[in-house]
Amino acid sequence: MPSPPRTRRLLLATSVAVVVLVVLGVVIFTGAPELTPEPDPLGLANRTTLEEIEIAKPEDYWSRAGYVRMVPPVRLPSGSPTIDQIEVWLKLPAEGEIDIVDTPNGPRFLFPPGTVSDRVEYVGEGDKRFVGDVRGTRFGADGHQRFRVLRPERPAPGARLWGFEWVRDNPEHKTRVDTQMIAFLGDTAPGKSMSPEARSKYFKWFRSISDCAGCHPANKPTNALARARGMPNRATDANGMYTPATVFANETALEAYRPHDRNRDDPFVRYDCPEGEPTVRSGKHVTCPEQRVPTASFDMAAALAGGSPHAQAVCRARNYLYKHLSQQGRRLVAQAMDECAH
Repeated sequence: MPSPPRTRRLLLATSVAVVVLVVLGVVIFTGAPELTPEPDPLGLANRTTLEEIEIAKPEDYWSRAGYVRMVPPVRLPSGSPTIDQIEVWLKLPAEGEIDIVDTPNGPRFLFPPGTVSDRVEYVGEGDKRFVGDVRGTRFGADGHQRFRVLRPERPAPGARLWGFEWVRDNPEHKTRVDTQMIAFLGDTAPGKSMSPEARSKYFKWFRSISDCAGCHPANKPTNALARARGMPNRATDANGMYTPATVFANETALEAYRPHDRNRDDPFVRYDCPEGEPTVRSGKHVTCPEQRVPTASFDMAAALAGGSPHAQAVCRARNYLYKHLSQQGRRLVAQAMDECAH
């Protein structure tokens, strides 16, 4: 699949620089292969190249490729008031085992090499809904990690997704990804029709959400104050992911990084504050006194007894993770699994 127009110009303009990089031993990207079911997940995760990637048919890509959606009891914030627009999908290697590591902030999941996860964000609703943004990661051996980002070539259902996969701690890779993704955004809607001022703000926003390494430190504690350091409020696991471990947590720090709190419409959710009472206002996110982080609690037992589809989806995610957990991990989540057994 050819690169987008401005990207092609950038590639041609930097051809001399590419030769120099090769001479200096810097690995550069190759081609633009479509992401397919991984025959060798660990081999892909251990790569050191910067690579163009694409998903030609994103509508059901993750289910087709063997991923399982991670559905936490407490929903993530959404761009829509009526449906969940952020989905987290995870795929573990067939024989991979999720270990438990002890940290100053308590035990944390450690996912095995070969694990791959994508955070998929949708835009629009009904027959106009499409994938607007993908952020993903692969875990290799000895802590090696690869990030990826994909965006649609047009804001429409079925649009091809295009982007890059790169080594987490390689600053040269990150600089090139940022540069070429910004060029891509400028050549595709809505960026190409924006005024210069609006486009500048659009690019600045995209850069602000592209600090994947800064946003995903390993073993991050739960924020005491809302959006401390601009990060999500939840804790991370030993790999730096937020959502998979919360699949087993009926009570979780509440997030507010999208405009709508989908938990507000769920009769099985209760809000609390570390001190004082939560403020719940129509059209606003729940807040606590002194900017403390509110928590939301999901009554899993009552939800399952009431036939809640959301609770059933949580249990499907729990079952998938449980099959890969170490014996220590299974002991830690025994109560959560008992809930799903009834």
